[in-house]
Amino acid sequence: MKAFKNILVYVNTERDSHDALPVAERLAQASGANVKAIAVTPELPVYLREPAWGYPALSDTLERETREKLEAILGAASPLAADWKSVVRRGKPDVEIIREVLRGGHDLVIKTAELTGAAALFGDTAIRLFHKCPCPVWAVEPGAGDRPERVAAAVDPFDADQSVLNRRILDLAVEAARLGGGQAWAVHVFQPPPLSLPQQLAARADEMRGAVRTRFDALLEPYESTIVPEHRVLLEGEPEKALRQFTQDERIDLLVMGTLVRTGIAGLLIGNTAERVLRNIECSVLAVKPSGFVSPI
Repeated sequence: MKAFKNILVYVNTERDSHDALPVAERLAQASGANVKAIAVTPELPVYLREPAWGYPALSDTLERETREKLEAILGAASPLAADWKSVVRRGKPDVEIIREVLRGGHDLVIKTAELTGAAALFGDTAIRLFHKCPCPVWAVEPGAGDRPERVAAAVDPFDADQSVLNRRILDLAVEAARLGGGQAWAVHVFQPPPLSLPQQLAARADEMRGAVRTRFDALLEPYESTIVPEHRVLLEGEPEKALRQFTQDERIDLLVMGTLVRTGIAGLLIGNTAERVLRNIECSVLAVKPSGFVSPI
């Protein structure tokens, strides 16, 4: 994907699955992007930071062991990955990843999604990155492979504030599908008024449906040759449920979506809808921030 030239890939050296690595390698091969791998060791309590007499500091030992594991993982991944720059930081993974993004000017973070105890696909590190990372975050579903063949762009054509973000989401989805030799979808979820409302308001809902369709079609006009009519989907219902069912039914490999700040305080919260979608979706996600987003880190 030519949109990305400076990729940061997070490697959890305590995990056996590293599906983010082949994705990063594939992107680098396709676009000539630079790739750096980062691993993070925990920050130790103060009383464990000082070296005991005659022994190295425990934090230095952990850092050395993590670096050795990281180098071994990269070497086992491929000759190309073995030559990537790599760095080991101390602290919380999400914080150190974001600091490295800011420090190195990275334009994409890729990480392997990690199943939580509640069977959600994205753990705390991914959710925090979705919240606060200033660049796009690609969380790779374990076993997804390096070429997403079925890619969906989740857009909101009825929100004028999202016009630039919508186009970026669509462009990335089309480019990702091209990278995987597959197809792209565009999808929007419309929430109609409750059926219990008076008849005149139900009629108003039909007008709203027509307006959404008109805006949706207008948004997709530039994508006539890349997103076929059958792949331009309007859904009704709660976004998190509708998108989850859609991605399952269409066997979507990658969902490209925006995360919008709704609080008026830059960088603190993503939109409520995006939050619910991310906690319910079961495929890889490429989450994109609006322009002008400022990370609180």
